[in-house]
This record gives sequence, structure tokens and C-alpha cells, in this order.
Amino acid sequence: MYQYEKPEQEADFDLSGEQSNLYTQPRVLEAYWSDGEGNRITARQPNTQPSVYLRTQNITLGSTVQIQISDWDDALDPDDGFGTFDVVVGPNGIIEQRVPRNFVLSSRHEDVNELYFQLSFERNGAYWESAYYPESTNEYLKTSVIDLLPQFMREINMPRGALYMQTWMDRPANNNAKNVDPVMGMATMDYILSFERGRAVYDGIFAKELWSTKNAQFLFRRRIAQMIFDKVISIPDEVGQEAAFGVTDDSPIHYEDKRIPTFHKYQIQRKGFEQDEWNDPLDDFYAGAGNFTFYVIPFGTVKKSSNDNWKFVVDEVGVYTGDLFDFNGSQTLGYWSEANRDATKNLWGGNLYPSYQLLNNGDFREWRDNHNMGGDYYMYSDIIRTPLNDPMTFELTSEEYERYNDMMKLNGKKLQEIGKPNQKPAFGE
Repeated sequence: MYQYEKPEQEADFDLSGEQSNLYTQPRVLEAYWSDGEGNRITARQPNTQPSVYLRTQNITLGSTVQIQISDWDDALDPDDGFGTFDVVVGPNGIIEQRVPRNFVLSSRHEDVNELYFQLSFERNGAYWESAYYPESTNEYLKTSVIDLLPQFMREINMPRGALYMQTWMDRPANNNAKNVDPVMGMATMDYILSFERGRAVYDGIFAKELWSTKNAQFLFRRRIAQMIFDKVISIPDEVGQEAAFGVTDDSPIHYEDKRIPTFHKYQIQRKGFEQDEWNDPLDDFYAGAGNFTFYVIPFGTVKKSSNDNWKFVVDEVGVYTGDLFDFNGSQTLGYWSEANRDATKNLWGGNLYPSYQLLNNGDFREWRDNHNMGGDYYMYSDIIRTPLNDPMTFELTSEEYERYNDMMKLNGKKLQEIGKPNQKPAFGE
């Protein structure tokens, strides 16, 4: 949309014969988009409408003036008008007024809108109209339907999706979740299991006893070695002594290439969950949980069964979820409408619903660039522990124990050798 050069500020208004009288000429001394507290903004803040701020001269206190909001870009079409509303001039010629809540400040025709405003009013039968503000296009207000997503989600019964989205928006801009502490306490297993499609995958873990697969058993031996090295298992010294093992500590640590809760270091099995983009409903589970992973972690006892052997018994397994909340890669995220304050997953939504905008991961990355906010993060749920009807057991010899310790002293780099198939771990009795 083409925009003409703005005239000099002294000629902001058509004065209808008063042009030469600079003492009575209405003037705009300063104008910008505001957060409602006088602070300049160039992007709409999440979940709220922006304010216009003007410092005027020679406009009577208490006068009613009109603010016209328009959308600009560099095409040759007329600029889109987003509406006009009345404001009242305050003391010292100050106008600071929040845009009405029912004003729609995003358009499906553009991923990001750039808004300016114009002031006009009548005096003594003459109509006066200002130049465009802010003065620089670099200070035009960037808006997107994304700004209001947490609010919309709460309104359409997506409270968990709103929480996850708001958490992302509130964090400093970051596209690498591996280098920040994971979020704990927000995701819960109760929430995951309250949805049938989440419960079905969880139940499948127990139906197939995924903790007892060959790979899980190999990994369990590796985890035992790690627990011994980390001193989270108290290995009994005397025959007949027994001690519990299993880690629930969620303190963040750096392990391998990312920050994780401590217990995640000892998981032995995982099972992914993926939403069905075509058939699953656009509900709170789809918007909030998205795709994630179930993890299995062992709990049990270790007993010194003889001078040279320890018996490990896994009599409980814990299940928890891990999820990455980010907008990397390519993914469509449904059609969202600021006008209707609603969303649809209809893949033909762009044609059927003119006010709906299709969002994808790239739109959120652009939002992050415009706001310098939006931090990717990992989150982990609490652990649900379940007793096993058929506990899993294996023996650890003193020779193996010493070998594990020696391996761990080599900076843990030999851990991958523990539990390899050619070592034939003796599970079961």
C-alpha cells in the first residue's frame, strides 16, 4: 500500500483561513503508540490492546476528537482502515486512550500488520485532519492475531494451551531450549490422562510391558552403573542388607547436551505420542499438549544376596512426560480469527472463513523477532508410580560392580558399552 510523504508538522491541519495564526493553530507536538502508561511500543503487547498517545497544543481541554487507525505496507493499494473512535483531550493537551477492545487490529491478508493513526476534529464548522503518526514507519505498531492467542484460548476452553503459550510469550527470546532450565510443575500426568487419546498410549506402555524389552533391559543396566557412580544408590555392604533405589529429584542439571531434571537422567524407555492432524479435534489437548513423549523410570530394591552378588528387583515403574515447546521447523497450527475470537482446524478454513488466518511456526518466529520475547522450553510432568505384578530382577556380581566403577571413572565415556547385547544381561530368574 502506497503512502504519501507526511507534510511538515506545522501544517498538520487544514485551518480554513486560520493557517497564518500560529498561536491558535492546533498542533501535534508528539505522538506514538503506547502501552497505556506512557511508554513507547512498536509491537502490540500480549493479551491487551495498545493505546494512542498524543501531546497536542491549541486543542481545547475536554474536546472530543477522532482517532482513525489504518494499516500500512509498501504496496500501491489504498491503506486498510481498521476503524475510528472518539477520545477526549486531557490536561496539558495530552491524549492517551486505549484502543477499544472490539477493534480488530490484525488482518488475514498479512502475517504482520503495521498500524498508524490520524487525528481529526471539527472546530467552528471547520474539519481539521492531522498528518500520520507515528512520524517514522519504523515506529508503526506491529500486530498479529498471535498477540491475543492466550486470551482467545481461555475464552474457547483451552486453559492449558493458554498457559503454555503465555509461558512462551513471557520468556526472553530464545530458540534453543537446551540451554535453559526445563519448566517443572506445569505439565501434569492427571491432565494427560484425562484425555482418552493420551490415556490410550499410557495404557499401551503397561499392556506391552515396555520396561521389559531387550533394549530397556540393556539401558537399565547402564542406568544402574550411572546410579552407582552418581551415588544415588546405596549399595549394601553386608549379606542380607537391602536398600531402595529410584530417583525423583527434579533439580535441573546439565547432562549430555541439555538441561534436564535429575530424574530424567535415569529413564529406561520412551514412547512417543503424536496428534492426528487430520482427525483429532482442535481441543485443549491438541493446542496444549501437542506431540510429546512418555518416559519410563525404574524403582525397586537392591539386596546383597551373597558375598559376591547383589540382587536388583524392579517392583515399580514410574511414567512421566517430556515435551519441547518451540516453533522450529515447519508446522501448520490452525486458523485463528481475532474478529471472531475463535479457531478452527479446518484445512479449508482460508476459503470458508474470510476473517481466519492460517498460522504456522514461521509466524511465531516472526512474532519473537518483533517483540524480543518468546522463549522455547522443555517441560516435564510429575511421575506416576505403578507397582508391578511381575517384578523384574537381575544379579550384579562384584566383578561387574568393580568394572562399572572403573568405567565410570573414565568420565562416563564407556557407559555406552554397558548393557550391549553381546554382554547378555541375565534378567529374570
